[in-house]
Order: sequence, then C-alpha cells, then structure tokens
Amino acid sequence: MWNNSNNREIIENKNNGHNQNTITKITTTSQPTHELTVSSLSYNKEQQFSSSSLATKSSSSRSTKTNENCSQCNKFDQFKSVDDERICLCELDDQMNLFKYSSYNFHQHSTKSMIFDNPGQIYNYINRCRRWIKVLEPDNVARRQNQFSLTTYNILAQNLLLNHLYLYRDSNKSDLEWLERSNRLKQELLELNSDIFCLQEVHLENFTTSILPTLQERGYQVVSKLKTGQNHDGCSILFKKNKFRLQDSLEIQMNRPDVSNLLDRDQVALVVKLRPIGRFRAENNTNLIVANTHLLFNPKRGDIKLAQLRLLLAEIQRFAIRNDSANTATKDPFKMNYFPIILCGDFNSEPKSALIEFIKKGQFNFRGLYSGDISGQREGFEKGRMLQKSDLVLNGIDFNTCFTNCTNESIETSNIFDESEDLTVRHVFDFKSVYPIMDQFNLQFISTSTHFDCGLVDHLFYSHNHKNLRLSAFKQLMNKQNLKKIGNIPNSILGSDHIALSAKFYLS
Repeated sequence: MWNNSNNREIIENKNNGHNQNTITKITTTSQPTHELTVSSLSYNKEQQFSSSSLATKSSSSRSTKTNENCSQCNKFDQFKSVDDERICLCELDDQMNLFKYSSYNFHQHSTKSMIFDNPGQIYNYINRCRRWIKVLEPDNVARRQNQFSLTTYNILAQNLLLNHLYLYRDSNKSDLEWLERSNRLKQELLELNSDIFCLQEVHLENFTTSILPTLQERGYQVVSKLKTGQNHDGCSILFKKNKFRLQDSLEIQMNRPDVSNLLDRDQVALVVKLRPIGRFRAENNTNLIVANTHLLFNPKRGDIKLAQLRLLLAEIQRFAIRNDSANTATKDPFKMNYFPIILCGDFNSEPKSALIEFIKKGQFNFRGLYSGDISGQREGFEKGRMLQKSDLVLNGIDFNTCFTNCTNESIETSNIFDESEDLTVRHVFDFKSVYPIMDQFNLQFISTSTHFDCGLVDHLFYSHNHKNLRLSAFKQLMNKQNLKKIGNIPNSILGSDHIALSAKFYLS
C-alpha cells in the first residue's frame, strides 16, 4: 500500500537542519457538535501552551529536562521517546494525546516509531481512532429508547479480490483467504452490533455459508439483491427482528437500456421500508426507509454513475411517499410528505465531487464537466467526454428526478431547462452526510485503501430536516496517517479493503 522506507527518507530530508514539531491540542465544547474543536498550540519545556508557533527545540533544552518527573502523574520511570519527544506513558494512554504524539502529520513526523505489527496493537489502535462522536444528546427516556444504529460496509467479495490481486499485493496472503476474512468480518459485525447493516459486495454463496448463520442466531433478518449478469455479489440489508418489521422492499437493477443507453451496467440497489416494533415503536406509525447501493467504479464514467443515482432517487421518491391526506392534495413532489430516509453505500465518488454535491444540495449544474470529473476520482480527472444535455435525459424520469406520473403537469418543469447550456438536475430530498469530510486535524477521512490509492467513497446520508429522524452519533473514520500505522488492508483485524461507516439515530 505504501512504501515506508521511502516515506522515512522523505521525512528525514525534510527535517534535515531543523526540527520543528507542531503539537495539536483538542478541546471540546460543552454542546455536542459534529466535529471536535481544534486549536493549534505550541508546547515548551516549561509545560506551557501558547498560541504562537512552536519554537525550535535544541538538544540541550531536551537534555536539561530528562531528570524531571511527569507533571501529571509525578512519575519518572515511565517516559519514552516518541519522535524525538520525551513523553510520559500517562499521556500516551490518553486518546487525544495518542493522536498528538503518534506521527500524525506525515510531513513533520517520522512514522517509524509507532508502526504496529501485531494484531493486539492494531486492534487497540483502531479502537482508539474509531471512537464514537456524539452529535445530539437524548432529552428524555422515550428518545433514548428509540435510538437505533446503522452500519454501511463494503465487505469485499472474494471473487472480486481474486480477480484483482494486484490491488492487495502488499497484504499477507493469509489475510486474503476467505476463511480468515470471513472470521474477521463476522467479528467486526458482531462487535458493531448495529440494528441495521447495509452491506455491499456480498458474495451471496460465501456470505450465506460463512457469516449469515451467526447473524441469524443473533436475531437478524436479511434481504438481498444479486447483481444482474454473471455476477456473484450484490447488496444486502440486515435488521434486528426485535426492533423492526419489514413492511416492504424494492429491488432495483440498473441495467435499464429502456430508461437510458447509459444504464447498461449490472449494478443494483436495495430499498426497504421498516416499521419500528415493541418498545421501539415510533409515533404516528412512521416507517423508516433504508436504501443501499453500490455504484459503478469506473472513474471515467461519472455519466453512468449519475444516471444510476438518479434512477435510484426516482425509485426512492415513489417508494417513500406517505399515504396521508396531505399528499392526496398535491401532485408536486417537492410538497409531498415522505418517510424519513437513510441512503448509504459505496458510491465510488469522493466527498467533494459533483455527484455527492448533487445528493447533498438537491441540485447541481453539470455544465462543463467531463464524465471523468463527476465522481471526483483522481484517475478520471478531465477524462472521458464533455457531458451533454442528452446524457441527462432518462425516459420516464424528469429533471426533478421523479417519475413523470408523479409530477404536477402545471409546473412545466421541462421548460426550466430550455437553455442548452443549462445542465441542472434536481431531486426532492434534503440529505445531509453523517460524516464530515475532515477530521479534527484537517485530514480527510478514508473509507477504502488499496495498493494504489485510498479515498472516501463510501457515504451515509439521512433526511436531516425530517421531524422524525435525528442523528445522535457517528463512529469516527480513520485518516491516511492512521492507516499507515496498521498496515495494508485487509489485515489481521480488518477483513475488507473498506472501513465500515456507523451511526446512531433517534426515530420518533
């Protein structure tokens, strides 16, 4: 995945002649927020922090303090050297200081001092990195009872791994065997213990044999959709039967040449309508819509991904409509009432890409973009062909991404797009990403990593303005520097080349 020897050489060259280490202190506000508040502070040997830049520390200044006890625990015998810093173990045990002193900034710190090489160290480090971040505190007992958790996870189908072994040439061969990976995946899922799992790249035969029986023993029900063609993998949604009852499900295949000539690939999506049951009953008999998908990978074919996404959103729009009096009074899809929605999966698109912006903003003008620009993947930049208005035409689906029989004809939405240079499309939902793009150190989160690249292509969205759904917390992802410390994935702890995204919600 990464050449550590090259990394060390680069760092040593950068640090030659001066050694200036930036220390980051993390503080949290009294109110829960999406992100921890971060302020860059400098540390001097008098145990004081200031807002100025860190002064260069000479070797003499370090040596004068070697006999001092720790100011926190008052112990002398548990100091260790980390990246030329004399750090007490009581500080290293703290989650925030672990980040502070663990070679977090690649350009300023050497990674050689804290690379973990045994499963126990890797496991503990992952858990320290992947702590739960609270967003909303429960304000009453009913809300606490109505909390549920959801995880989306691309578990890497074994047939796809074997067909692309060059992506995993840095991993141990034993870590790539299905017997080993299935045990690790099963352990990950059991430890997460989410009420709902949305899985991608599920090799149905392997999954049904190796993992599903254990999850069924734990009370999960499963719905799956296999890719079309000669594929062996697809998408699955699992949920706990003591919390939800399946009301309806929708299988979506994206090989739909009748809708668009761009829809000629075998990707699929799966949507379920779940009713809370038992103590978990929600008010007003609300249902929860959960949509799970895996879009095309090809970085050059963002036009296909956009068509796949719009087909999915149109299907969700029709599936999620509430059957109430307010909806019978209007045909305008923007004025209709919908059940709360969670949309997740592997979108094969970076977080700042046009495709993800379209999901979050509800509209986007794709004018001037090449098909390789749409998903934001580095390999596709300015490749492919310029997007044309004809690429946005889907038979039976309008530019509001609704089936035409759902649109009020008096609105005449088609007239909005008379100008040929306007390539704007919309959708009716108000989605927000559960995850921020950057962590508290302004480093991008990572959800997948192979020998050649890493990125944030898995996403978890929810109806954030819906009165019945509130985000409670999310399980922090890792960044590139964290991943360097645990080696290549899959490894002895993580069973996939992706990392699971998990969140907790309140449903009322």
